[in-house]
Amino acid sequence: MASTGSMLITLTAGMTFSFTGTLLPQISEYVNDDKKTWLVSVNVLCMPLGGLTSPFLSRRLGKKKCLMLGNVLSFLGWLTLSVASNLSTFLIGCAIVGFSSGFTSNVSVPYLIEIPERRLRGSVAALNSTFQMVGIFVGHLLNLLLPWWSALRASSVVPILSLCFIILSPESPNWLLHQGRFEEAKRNFFWVRGVNAETEEEFDLLLSRHMLDMGWKKSGVFQNLVSRKFLVPFFILAIMFGVQMGSGADVVTVFIVDMLKDLSKELDAHTTIIFDMVAIMSCMFSCYLMRKVPRRPLFFSSAIATILSLLGLAAVVTFQLPTIYVILCMCAYTAALNIGVVPVTWLSLGEVYPEVTRDVGVTLTVMYYSFVTFILVNTVPLLIHRVNIVAALYLFAGLVFAFSCVSYFIMPETKQCTLEQVEDEICKKKLFQKKPNPIN
Repeated sequence: MASTGSMLITLTAGMTFSFTGTLLPQISEYVNDDKKTWLVSVNVLCMPLGGLTSPFLSRRLGKKKCLMLGNVLSFLGWLTLSVASNLSTFLIGCAIVGFSSGFTSNVSVPYLIEIPERRLRGSVAALNSTFQMVGIFVGHLLNLLLPWWSALRASSVVPILSLCFIILSPESPNWLLHQGRFEEAKRNFFWVRGVNAETEEEFDLLLSRHMLDMGWKKSGVFQNLVSRKFLVPFFILAIMFGVQMGSGADVVTVFIVDMLKDLSKELDAHTTIIFDMVAIMSCMFSCYLMRKVPRRPLFFSSAIATILSLLGLAAVVTFQLPTIYVILCMCAYTAALNIGVVPVTWLSLGEVYPEVTRDVGVTLTVMYYSFVTFILVNTVPLLIHRVNIVAALYLFAGLVFAFSCVSYFIMPETKQCTLEQVEDEICKKKLFQKKPNPIN
């Protein structure tokens, strides 16, 4: 239950990305074609603004109250979109939805990583990615079955459900420790993980690490931002997110309908359901793999499969092979990304930052991700229309290859490690170290 509310927030984020791709073709009577990309741009641009606000409020109010506030904002955003009848109202609705998505994501990711025990952390992260894919699927399905205004009103139900689960969930033990509420932190920690010798040892380790971090907090935000505790994790994550963004995953999600038409004239919005189902099944399979396979092999095998599927898709379009080959390559591309690259990257976002820099680190990383995504969704369509989609596919494959090569030398192995052990490894890690020191 403690994780369900945060996962429903991720589901809402998936719906946020998917609704633009299926909504834009339906609102031509309200918004001109040359202004439709404004809706996508405003939505993506407001995400880092929400992310910039969340760390300051989460430190004062706590993660639980911030998640509750974010759900209220998300509900208002969906409701605004559902009653929109002109460009201005659509822009306001997209801005609120984007802001709330960035606001809640920065809080929910650390919360999800802090709550489960270490053996379940990878599976929880993969399940969280599954919820995002379910959100994309639900967004596409609602827009296919219902008029756009009814689909948006139905979407507003999800933040309310998330709010109900968040109300019943405990506050983050880490935040309670920072507030000096040690007994309440201990009670919440054992409420989530149970009471046994292992959890008692983990809480003692968490408490001792908190006492050490107090010295870092007193040194000020700027000093922390120029320390290894921030710079090394940020660089690692910037490269890992480069693999995901370079693959075109977010661009494809936003412009899926238009891109399918560029790939084959026989494909339409209904085809998106096939790829959504593949994505959901891939993420569910990833939940199993996360418990069995180390992070690095899973990540890099997924990246290699992504490159091969992109090259295969480019070849299919170049030689004008039957549409079934386009569908198969798109299914392979979707599966490859969601089995390893996407879940491992978002899991690492919550794992590699030490507690003392986690809030601001996650915020700045998500801002970097949102800013680059904003650039991609505004430039890749121009590349497709002025050159062709094959050029975009080769670009995606090249970017995944380049970022994966760098990631190979810097990405740590975090499976079966406590967050404190990961912090120790990251802080002493030399960049471009081929193989990290094992942590037992």
